[in-house]
Amino acid sequence: MTFLVVVEGDAGGWRIDRDALTAAICARWTGVEVDSTSSSAARALVWEFETEIGPGEAYLHEDGTCLYMDVRQENAIWLATVFRELTPANLTWCSATGAAPLTFALWPGLPRPTLRSWSRPQNERPSTLRPCA
Repeated sequence: MTFLVVVEGDAGGWRIDRDALTAAICARWTGVEVDSTSSSAARALVWEFETEIGPGEAYLHEDGTCLYMDVRQENAIWLATVFRELTPANLTWCSATGAAPLTFALWPGLPRPTLRSWSRPQNERPSTLRPCA
């Protein structure tokens, strides 16, 4: 399944620190391959890696404000959390899956156990998450 994190609204010229995101991915998984030769705007930087539950891939849009993740949900949550930790506190981020209408804002400092609650039914999700506008 493909997951996505993206800035909501204008990022004011901010873009993710590619080196910091690469370092976090390399520290988490083994056999990470990084490809920056892609000609697609959506795949400007690609990471391929082996997780504990199979292969994974993440790719960054050329504007640096959107990360696509082809991984299992628990790994997407980890990647979304790291991506959020590398962003300024004044930016609001949304996360969504490509296969279900699951969209939430990721607030700075949102605890990881709260993020893991994405898999709960809508009426059981914590109030610290809100749908993106």
